[in-house]
Amino acid sequence: LLSVAAYVANKHRVPNGVFATSFGGYMTLLCIDELEAILGSFTLVLRAPAVKMAETFEQRILGNKRIEMDANGSVELGFEREIEVRSAFLIELKDNDVCAPTAKPMLVIHGTADDVVTPSDIDEFMALNPLATLVRIQEGQKAINSPS
Repeated sequence: LLSVAAYVANKHRVPNGVFATSFGGYMTLLCIDELEAILGSFTLVLRAPAVKMAETFEQRILGNKRIEMDANGSVELGFEREIEVRSAFLIELKDNDVCAPTAKPMLVIHGTADDVVTPSDIDEFMALNPLATLVRIQEGQKAINSPS
């Protein structure tokens, strides 16, 4: 993430902005100070950011495979394809919480039907970040200008 930001900042004359979704939102929030140092002032838009990544991973992604991870030190997980995820990953997530106050204005977009990043996760994050603006998409609501 930081390498891409540095490349864009050094090679291209475009407005600085970051758009990230889910785990990318988590990584962006984790690196927000470093991104600010590289990009200067930038616009931040997050869609369904995994603001409680350790809890999200442990409860909603890992689920009943936690026993296997504890026994073997790793587990195969994935959506479109599976990869090996080591138990150290969960420890790192717990050590790097991003559900915390930031001084960065941002736009957060989140859907009420999201069962991975829950509305309560986003509500907790928003309460800590008064400079953030939330656009909540209600279940069944069509996006602006979306095709019928």
